[in-house]
Amino acid sequence: MRPSRAILAFYIMLMMFFVFCGTAVASGNLNVFIGGKTLQDKWDPVEEQVTGGFESDFEVGPISIAFGLLEGVASDSDAMYDYVGDTVELQFGVKKIFKMGDVRPFIGGGLALISGTYWYEDIYGFEWEDSDSAGGYWASAGIFWALKRFNVGFEAGYSSADITLFNTELDAGGTRFGMLFGYNW
Repeated sequence: MRPSRAILAFYIMLMMFFVFCGTAVASGNLNVFIGGKTLQDKWDPVEEQVTGGFESDFEVGPISIAFGLLEGVASDSDAMYDYVGDTVELQFGVKKIFKMGDVRPFIGGGLALISGTYWYEDIYGFEWEDSDSAGGYWASAGIFWALKRFNVGFEAGYSSADITLFNTELDAGGTRFGMLFGYNW
């Protein structure tokens, strides 16, 4: 099940609230994540996904409240089938950002709502699709450089949530690594 438009609209409104209203009381970051995600082998042949999304955080005392929305997609085909795998993560948690001048190493983690979809079609045009969502967790660490108001850096993370697709239990989370580009206030 993909996140509904209402969830995406809520997330965008929440980010706008923290960016526009929170700037007077807290510092924060809004970053784009672009990278890859590796799922367990049960997702074969779509276990290596291209992943992108948004991450935001705002400082509350010594820690930051963190939100994230990430999507990973992969496709493949063989002589009989075309395959598509998709995962979406809605993350909420905390992040500790260590401010050392312009260098900002960080570590974070929290709860996640993760959905997964697996679709395939045979050469005769018959399609099969299954989706599921579950609660889980995420953790990440990385480093970015705050160059004036812009961020650039790297992040590695792990997430996990057990779902069932086509009567098979599998993990919709996985390991990810990629680059961060964004804005800080």
